[in-house]
Amino acid sequence: MQREFVPHEFKFLEAKINVLLAYCVNVVFSILQHANADASKAHETFRNIVKLRLILTKLRAIQGKLESHIESLIKNTSQVYS
Repeated sequence: MQREFVPHEFKFLEAKINVLLAYCVNVVFSILQHANADASKAHETFRNIVKLRLILTKLRAIQGKLESHIESLIKNTSQVYS
């Protein structure tokens, strides 16, 4: 089995997408909890949202440093698959 080389920038983007997805899922779950008046788990969900928001803030700072690398990789990848 041959392993493909995956640049760190792509791993970063994948991690960011996963965190964004988890954030969205938790926000929707929180809305459902409030709609159903299920306050028993609302604090835990809110805590998760805050943690994910902090991670997104840190990822945004890292993304600023990687911006030019990410753009060039996306451009090169789109040219290969066009």
